[in-house]
Amino acid sequence: MKSIFLNQKKNKNLILFFSGFACSFKMFEHLKYDEFDVLIIYNYTDNNADFLHFLKAYEGIYLLAFSMGVMIASKINFNINFTKKIAINGSLEGIGQKSIDERIFKLSIKNFNLDEFLKAANYLEFKEFLNYDFKEELKNILALSKEKSYLKSYDKLILSDKEHIFKKLEKEDFYKQLQKISSYHYCFKDFKSWKEIIF
Repeated sequence: MKSIFLNQKKNKNLILFFSGFACSFKMFEHLKYDEFDVLIIYNYTDNNADFLHFLKAYEGIYLLAFSMGVMIASKINFNINFTKKIAINGSLEGIGQKSIDERIFKLSIKNFNLDEFLKAANYLEFKEFLNYDFKEELKNILALSKEKSYLKSYDKLILSDKEHIFKKLEKEDFYKQLQKISSYHYCFKDFKSWKEIIF
């Protein structure tokens, strides 16, 4: 895993954001920070969570997770109480009966096409910032999905009406509140700030 602060100004509150598969931090730079520091996790070609030591400095930590990041965040033993946990177009299971069938996921690894994926997910314009081994990332995500989960629920799920990757989210029970929006899988073009997503 790679991590980068989009904003690090010694604010009291931190947004810890787990992006999805094949994401760049560039995809989220347009969102206003307001009174939050923002730490983004991306590129899951390995499981190196070397960002954990940053969390001790904050009074409040808001966990936001997008797409496969929803499942990936659950595999880390944070041992802290989050102020709020928000899932965005993603499943806590990630790969399995309730989400993406493992057989289909394995076929995706074999036949992965970046352009097709980005077009379908609604962020082809960020292709120039994506230049790592996506098949390796998919393989590692599959391995992670079989690891122990420490996080059992999210406070809210934000679900786009045009969500096409995780098609069974309304039937899942890992969230307490459902917020439906009119958007695509990558829905962040429709938000102007992180605060807008949280509240």
